[in-house]
Amino acid sequence: TDSAGNTHLTRKQRIKVEIMLSVKEDTFRIRMSNIYFTDNGKKLKPESEYTLDKILALVSQYKKFEMHIESHTDSKGREEFNLKKSENRAETVKRYLISQGLSEKIISAKGFGETMLLYPEKNKRYQKKNNRIEFVIIKRDEKIKSIKEH
Repeated sequence: TDSAGNTHLTRKQRIKVEIMLSVKEDTFRIRMSNIYFTDNGKKLKPESEYTLDKILALVSQYKKFEMHIESHTDSKGREEFNLKKSENRAETVKRYLISQGLSEKIISAKGFGETMLLYPEKNKRYQKKNNRIEFVIIKRDEKIKSIKEH
């Protein structure tokens, strides 16, 4: 176990985490560009499960919440292909979270394709960051008190 609580990582496994978090009232938006897929978005790469487990740990602090999964791509390739790929990715993330115990009643998933680019495609350095998953988490109640607070 390392200082961050990672128990299943070996020295050879390195995960680059890029997260943007914004909070507005009872809504969190978490932008992650380090969730990876194979088969045009239909399967998660194993290293992505660790990242999604961290999202699960975050939302487990709340008794009631809604989660909206939004998937985005860069503009390489055909627009229709990118839309389908982003839809696949969003559904794949949703399936994983449900398989780990989240209720499908509180999760929605939508692919946006290349319609919401963060960076212009001529900027090669940043264009991969257009490929991302965003989680919109809406709290519906107070945070569960920790054992120390009782």
